[in-house]
Amino acid sequence: MLPVIFNKQSYSFDKGNIYGLKPEHSDFLITVALSSPDVFFFGSPSWFDSNLLGLDYLKYIMNMWKSNKELDDIIQYWELSAIIDMPIRSYSLGEKQCLIAALYQISDAQIIVIDNITVGMDEYFQKKLFDMMVLLKEESKTIIVSCQYEDKMRSVSDVFIEDEAL
Repeated sequence: MLPVIFNKQSYSFDKGNIYGLKPEHSDFLITVALSSPDVFFFGSPSWFDSNLLGLDYLKYIMNMWKSNKELDDIIQYWELSAIIDMPIRSYSLGEKQCLIAALYQISDAQIIVIDNITVGMDEYFQKKLFDMMVLLKEESKTIIVSCQYEDKMRSVSDVFIEDEAL
């Protein structure tokens, strides 16, 4: 369980659940991300060094999180093979978002905080993202995610937080 206090309110996140939030709660997500060293959070495509390759990031996160995930499987899942050896400055927004999703997946972190990653993703990759979240949940990962597509988020969430105090 991950306990978090935000705006004088206490929240608990249980292992193996998906928690959905509306996208306007980014401050809350950052608080959650900073609450434990077991949380993996990559906030925005603007965090990338545009001179590095997508593969550099995947290998770095894999190494830092001591992940045993199969790198090639994740690259294939996100259909990044054609661009993975290119500098990130050449990626479209959707490709950057897919790379971020691949980082979440390769980290193998127990707690994953995802902030509005669907911006720039077409419906095909949005579906892959939601499918990935369900797969991670089956691995007993805790996923806390904001998304502008509330109906899609509700469909995969175990809990949808609508607290106006956030």
